[in-house]
Amino acid sequence: MDITIRAIDLNNPGEIKAARKLGARAFFGFFGLLFWFLFPKPKGAFVAVLDDQIVSAFFYKLYGPPDKKIGFISYFFTDPSYHGKGIGKQLFQEGIRHLWALDCQRLVSFVRDDNVASWMNFVKMDFIRVPFLSLIPQVGFLTTLKLYIVTTFGLCFGHDLYFSAKGGPNIQKEPNNLGQIAAYLLVNAALFLPIFIATNALYLTLATFFTVFVGLAIAGYIGTLFSKRKWHFRLTDGGLLLCGIFTVTVGFVPMSANWYPQTYENTPQFRRDIALPAVASWLFLFALAAAAATVFPFLSGLIQILLIFRCMIFAEPFKSYGGQRIYDWNKAVFAVFVAISAALVFLIL
Repeated sequence: MDITIRAIDLNNPGEIKAARKLGARAFFGFFGLLFWFLFPKPKGAFVAVLDDQIVSAFFYKLYGPPDKKIGFISYFFTDPSYHGKGIGKQLFQEGIRHLWALDCQRLVSFVRDDNVASWMNFVKMDFIRVPFLSLIPQVGFLTTLKLYIVTTFGLCFGHDLYFSAKGGPNIQKEPNNLGQIAAYLLVNAALFLPIFIATNALYLTLATFFTVFVGLAIAGYIGTLFSKRKWHFRLTDGGLLLCGIFTVTVGFVPMSANWYPQTYENTPQFRRDIALPAVASWLFLFALAAAAATVFPFLSGLIQILLIFRCMIFAEPFKSYGGQRIYDWNKAVFAVFVAISAALVFLIL
């Protein structure tokens, strides 16, 4: 294949339209529709061209003064018909080299937690996954706040931040499990705060919250015991602003956290293993739903929310609750879990 990698012509409406059309195909489903209608004109971009057709695109923006320039990779995608041919990898590497050549001091981007095909490109180019707040000692509070707003990280539910710096990033790679479980509980307790305030049974509400969320973390851990892999627990901090907006306007939307293996593989055994924590936590919710229908009715509202969210993998924000992992492993099991969840939500709870 004769692939040409070049900068996009930002003054050519036809190329911008072609990139938008390609993005809508690459980000299929609900997010693909959003991409088609909301895709902004890029500030800078590289594309891979095959037979006069754009088949992969790499978009970036630059922030900060010249001596502290930050490169943000806003979009990177490849036509699904050309996945696995190395085109996206070649374009990504060229895009990263270009950003360093522009004298960027740091590069940042974010990817959905289990989107291995995307985040492995970053890891191979010396990026590491970091909590968003860890940028503060690197670039300062005001720049971190600006990046949080302009990159829309606060709206990107279930996404992780990836970071690289000239000379190597001086940031801890993986927080410890207990610290991440504590962060998971504290963040969701803060989101649950309006319910705490509105209820006349504060202690019962607290008991409900901790029963459910501590139980989910423990159930996921039990799921990891059925594999020989090493695991760590992590709160994905992308989308906190979105959860806050939904919580105060519509209803409680919790931040997601999962058990993650230390290494990833593209094998059926791995897809089964990574689904195990999700299966265990979903079974835990089934048990709580049965309890709510009989002796603990105060659990029912929260259980309904969590069961529904695990079924809604067709909408990008909800894939990180664990349902997508089960779907990728065994669609029949996922269908059974959705059917049981629907029966519990509509017939029992």
